[in-house]
Amino acid sequence: MNLNAIVAPLVSAITPSVQAVWSPSLGYTTAANGTRVPSYAAPVCISIAVQALTGPDLDHVDAMNLQGVKRAAYIDGQVEGVNRPALKGGDLIT
Repeated sequence: MNLNAIVAPLVSAITPSVQAVWSPSLGYTTAANGTRVPSYAAPVCISIAVQALTGPDLDHVDAMNLQGVKRAAYIDGQVEGVNRPALKGGDLIT
């Protein structure tokens, strides 16, 4: 059951979706000097819902001593941040 498809019209009435560019990670290549260079698939235009962070999320970010404006992006699909055990992830959303 796709719950996002059910609630998206209700949420977008309050917070309209915005267009973003998603670049899926393909991993990395190793340069001649030994540095890793990330590589990405062709960028895809997607629609995302951007919202403020929840209280527990703000506490978590505060404990990590991160600065700047932080937002949560909700996407109808699977985007991977970092999945260290699987050695993949690191997709970019612009």
